[in-house]
Amino acid sequence: MKALKYRCMLLGTKIEENVKMHDLFREVAIEIATKEHGFMVSAGNGWKSVNNSVTTISLMGNKRAELPEELVCPQLKVLLLERDDDLNVPERFFEGMKAIEVLSLKGGCLSLQSLQFSTNLQSLLLIECKCKDLISLRKLQRLKILVFSCCDSIKELPDEIGELKELRLLDLTGCKNLRRIPVNLIGRLKKLEELLIGFASFKGWDVVGCDSTEGMNASLTELNSLSHLAVLSLKIPKVECIPRDFVFPSLLKYDIVLGNPSLRTRLILLREAKYPISTRLCLGNISATSLNAKTFEQLFPTVSQIGFNNVEGLENIVLSSDQMTTHGHGSQKDFLQRLEHVEVRECGDIRTLFPAKWRQALKNLRSVVINRCESLEEIFELGEADEGINEEKELRLLSSLTKLQLSRLPELKCIWKGPTRHVSLQSLNHLELSCLDKLTFIFTPSLAQSLIHLETLHIKHCGGLKRLIREKDDEREIIPEPLGFPKLKTLSIRGCRYLKHVFPVSVSPSLQNLEEMEIDFADNLKQVFYSGEGDDIIVKSKIKDGIIDFPQLRKLSLSECSFFGPKDFAVQLPSLQCLSISGHEGGNLLAQLRGFTSLETLKLSSVPDMRCIWKGLVPCNLTTLKVNECKRLTHVFTDSMIASLIQLKILEISNCEELEQIVAKDNDDEKDQIFSGSDLQSACFPNLCRLEIRGCNKLKKLEVDGCPKLTIESATTSNDSMSAQSEGFMNLKEISIGNLEGVQDLMQVGRLVPNRRGGHELSLVSLETLCLNLLPDLRCIWKGLVPSNLTTLKVNYCKRLTHVFTDSMIASLVQLKVLEISNCEELEQIITKDNDDEKDQILSGSDLQSSCFPNLCRLEIGGCNKLKSVLPVAMASGLKKLQTLIVRESSQLLGVFGQDDHASPANTEKELVLPDLGWLFLEKLPSIVYFSHGCCDFRFPCLSILVVRQCPKLSTRFATTSNGSMSAQSEVSQIAEGSSTSCSVPTSTFKIWTRSYGWEEEKEEEDGVR
Repeated sequence: MKALKYRCMLLGTKIEENVKMHDLFREVAIEIATKEHGFMVSAGNGWKSVNNSVTTISLMGNKRAELPEELVCPQLKVLLLERDDDLNVPERFFEGMKAIEVLSLKGGCLSLQSLQFSTNLQSLLLIECKCKDLISLRKLQRLKILVFSCCDSIKELPDEIGELKELRLLDLTGCKNLRRIPVNLIGRLKKLEELLIGFASFKGWDVVGCDSTEGMNASLTELNSLSHLAVLSLKIPKVECIPRDFVFPSLLKYDIVLGNPSLRTRLILLREAKYPISTRLCLGNISATSLNAKTFEQLFPTVSQIGFNNVEGLENIVLSSDQMTTHGHGSQKDFLQRLEHVEVRECGDIRTLFPAKWRQALKNLRSVVINRCESLEEIFELGEADEGINEEKELRLLSSLTKLQLSRLPELKCIWKGPTRHVSLQSLNHLELSCLDKLTFIFTPSLAQSLIHLETLHIKHCGGLKRLIREKDDEREIIPEPLGFPKLKTLSIRGCRYLKHVFPVSVSPSLQNLEEMEIDFADNLKQVFYSGEGDDIIVKSKIKDGIIDFPQLRKLSLSECSFFGPKDFAVQLPSLQCLSISGHEGGNLLAQLRGFTSLETLKLSSVPDMRCIWKGLVPCNLTTLKVNECKRLTHVFTDSMIASLIQLKILEISNCEELEQIVAKDNDDEKDQIFSGSDLQSACFPNLCRLEIRGCNKLKKLEVDGCPKLTIESATTSNDSMSAQSEGFMNLKEISIGNLEGVQDLMQVGRLVPNRRGGHELSLVSLETLCLNLLPDLRCIWKGLVPSNLTTLKVNYCKRLTHVFTDSMIASLVQLKVLEISNCEELEQIITKDNDDEKDQILSGSDLQSSCFPNLCRLEIGGCNKLKSVLPVAMASGLKKLQTLIVRESSQLLGVFGQDDHASPANTEKELVLPDLGWLFLEKLPSIVYFSHGCCDFRFPCLSILVVRQCPKLSTRFATTSNGSMSAQSEVSQIAEGSSTSCSVPTSTFKIWTRSYGWEEEKEEEDGVR
């Protein structure tokens, strides 16, 4: 394999055990195999005539191909087939292939009785296949590999499988309906090397097996009878079924899950490979005291991945120190020697994750992720080096650690406790810390000096953090070289209110690869770079003329910062593309930043003392300028700058109280004049796409002309005397309007406006996106036709809006893809009648038989308390592309799809299909009774997640069909608690259905899946 990789005939992947082959090599290999070895490969080309001398056939991707009643190929040894779920494999199909050794069938229906004459069969792989007559497997005595992958039809394994004495691999992965494995079936498979029953499969392990008790399931103790077992995939939801004296056998690879991990963890497991590729142990939602640590003593020496999720009573990385002392393995020094990845979440009792006695676990550790452990005080207890060990030759602790991620640990006081001189972070490249209230520093000087490969450093909401690097090491060693982070690319610090400084100024010359720096909401930050002890000598030797160059820095965001460095310190930023400054008083910070030759985006917010943005030439590459709350700013540009602004695309100015003009004259005698449109005939913003001006109360006139690419315009101000003129917005694609009182009728869409040629053109004909927010007096959005190119409409906090569309508009909305309406208190209906006499009527189903939203992908409604239904049921059949449907927090809503009293039930289909719907959320709807009015049922063949939360009156029955898809049935029914295939909701709780795991009830404090 290595030789083929070396010659590029095989390509590596993220998973070490997997390989890929280039298309060119694959075609050549198929050609050679076809000519010289009797191969037949036909992917997606249908069934072809078969030469009876072939030895291998691969017909993957031919789902609809009709199979012959019998295939006579006496030399055939390998057959790979793929079928549609509902197509049968003929019973005599295999009779003419007596020599077959490998059979793989994906999809279709198969009777195992049809294989009774295939006695040479050694590998049988059935994937997503409907199987029956499993008892016939007893005749396949040469079988070594037996795979039932995602075979939902299997509910019980026949006891006769235990007679397959040559079986090496048994795979039951994804057989979610498997309820019974007979006692001692597994124990009789003495040559079994690989057993895979983990992912979404059998869960009914018994504590002790007993042949005399009919119906009893297999026991974990049977694993100890398998002396050759090397690979194990296992999920045990109820730890009570683990006998107290049970010890897992020694294994080469395993993936063992105990308890019920969180939905997030399950989704991760679902994404990852189903076959064990390492040695992983995962515990979730169980009590550590219910486990005997001795059970895992054979696993601890080889485990490479450990995951703990909501494990009550967890004391440290090996469950419990007391248990390991009492039942300790003979060689505890071998414990955790191979540990590489650790993830701990919501374990409220743990105080020290890695005690000093388990220091050996730190030698090969590569990643540590810890989240929501309320009592955790320290991560690594280092202690002193063991006696007799040569520290120079000994591998330094944590020298392999590449990723450390800590979040929501309110009691964490230190990451590393004890002497750090025998610790090295030489491999660490990603460090992320968030919500660590009691952490006061991160590194000692000796640790900081070892960070030669650190690439990303993210710190947020660490309220007690005062310094990143502690000033004194409190250790005997002397740091001979200055600190440096030569590989650092991203530095992000946010919400650290006590942080005063970031790095010593001596570090700055090493940051030659820094690309992004973001330091926001650090209220007490004085300087990013500060003068530390001995820095003066380093600064003079490495920083010429007090100017440091950051050649790769492309993004810089600073808030609440007085100085970038010492007062005589300046920085050159030749590659800077995005600069954001907020909460800065005085001009000290801006004065230290120089050389914006590549600047594309500039954002200035809450800079109250700034009177002028530009000193010298404006950057010629500037595309975006956003200015907010710069109280003393009187103008943005001067006329001499305009010629340089040909790249400007976005201009947003808001809440600048003294702003009188956008463009001012250079001439001091005319500085108060507004730069008129006539002066700009040859100087304009040819690429301006977005113009937004808000809350600039001294701005009296705004002219927009000669901006051919302007696609977005928004202007709001409380100054009634402001006039705005615009011409020819034929290309206007997006409008955002917000925070305006008194506006009742929004726009005359079909209004004709004069153009420069003396003719007229229709305004807003290209409008695609309209966002309306905080318009408390708005009663009507449209006057005239709705824009025919509209794809997105978002309406929020329009309290007096009673409807969104009228029925005459629906035919024009064929392009609409996204419709989001929230917090519109008076909204009674989405679509209303045009006729004033009937304006309060809901549009009837008969009027909508040919009207729908054919391209609508996302529909979200929330906080509309007068809305009785979202859409008429007659429109549902037209929602062919709807992918996401979210309805929440609407107190009077009776159903998602409604129907008025005048609609005839005969005009409504008995079953409707939403073919692309993947996400359906119904949350906090206290009055909802039905999903759809009347006797109409719905099917959702592609639904992947359904959330029903706090809907106490909902009587609709949600049930899975035979092919695993979800349906909403109109009749009221009660289904027994715990059914995995259906759920009759009324429920005031929080229930989630996923295609992989069925129905589950989540904790109410979790805020759903987002």
